[in-house]
Amino acid sequence: MSRVAIVNCTDYDQSRVNDAVAHALELLGGAGIFFHTGQKVLCKPNLLSARTPDQGVTTRTEVIRGLLAAIKPLGVHIALGDSPAGQVQGIERVWKRTGMAELCAEEGIEALSFEMAGTRKVPLNLPPITEVPFAAPVLDADVLVNLPKLKTHSSYLFTGAIKNCYGCIPGLAKANLHRTFPGIESFSRLLAEVYRIAKPGLNIADGVYAMHGNGPATGPLFNLGVIMASEDGVALDAVAASIFGYEPKQVPNIRIAAELGLGTMDLGKIELMGDPPLKVSGLMLPTAFLQSVVPEFILRLTSGVLTLRPTISPRLCSNCRKCVVACPMGAIADYKGKLVIDRKVCINCLCCHELCEQGAVEFTGSLPVRMYLSMYKRRHQRKNRQQQ
Repeated sequence: MSRVAIVNCTDYDQSRVNDAVAHALELLGGAGIFFHTGQKVLCKPNLLSARTPDQGVTTRTEVIRGLLAAIKPLGVHIALGDSPAGQVQGIERVWKRTGMAELCAEEGIEALSFEMAGTRKVPLNLPPITEVPFAAPVLDADVLVNLPKLKTHSSYLFTGAIKNCYGCIPGLAKANLHRTFPGIESFSRLLAEVYRIAKPGLNIADGVYAMHGNGPATGPLFNLGVIMASEDGVALDAVAASIFGYEPKQVPNIRIAAELGLGTMDLGKIELMGDPPLKVSGLMLPTAFLQSVVPEFILRLTSGVLTLRPTISPRLCSNCRKCVVACPMGAIADYKGKLVIDRKVCINCLCCHELCEQGAVEFTGSLPVRMYLSMYKRRHQRKNRQQQ
């Protein structure tokens, strides 16, 4: 039976986070179960793009420091790595803005850019792809510690342990794969396969503050107040997704990973350890969730009615053009001095939304979608007022 540890942690006070991470590991059998002297340990946080910690987009350094406090005494060799989006201005900017540069300097660990650390091709049985480039440090690590940030996702509904492993594919290869697998179902199968190759030995999720609504980069934050840990990233995602309000099978990457035997999504077969499961209400789920609960024949009849597409706000856009470089479909171009997304070409992969530091990539939708968003926004505001 898969085990998921849930430990309450309501803020990022370092001592409290350290205690929460240590307790989560103890619930799973102790750090010594996962780590042994001399091993190479690679920490893989969610460093989506160059965002500051308060924006709630990336894994907080406090959670990583909590892990380091627990495993450094074991005599392991630790590094931290990722392949963030939008490295046009250099990955050093990502390290600095997310707080990882300071963390690595103070803790004496190496920060690895997966683009610069080398790659190797690994087999991938997912036609038309037969192999995929993978970050060498991930393949060479004795233990990969997957450190996701719990968030909703406007295309894939939820991003946690499974989707965080997509950062193990370096550079433009990620964009090329978006082009090869443009559908939500096909791309979710790719995510499950990447998770299988990465094989995290341990997953520790930052759920102290989480994101809901149309994440994963500009959705509203809420104080979920938990640190979660598990050997089984599928089980961790299933439990976390259920807290957000999903049935785990509604999230394609969770369902497919479970079908491939990569973990457990059946909540009845997951042992919850630590604090009782949370009851959260009033969250906004991404608009794409509408499509997951509407019968397919209705979707066909209402084609184009339940739509949500990224658009670029001229008011917020700084014209840095990172989105132009990152778009796998070449769907973004300059039109009369403004960046515009060609909806006929856009596959809704949200690469532009994820890397835009100005929050200029917004979502627009049809009338039913706008009504849905407005309803949930009012409900959430009302809940906040009641709690104050």
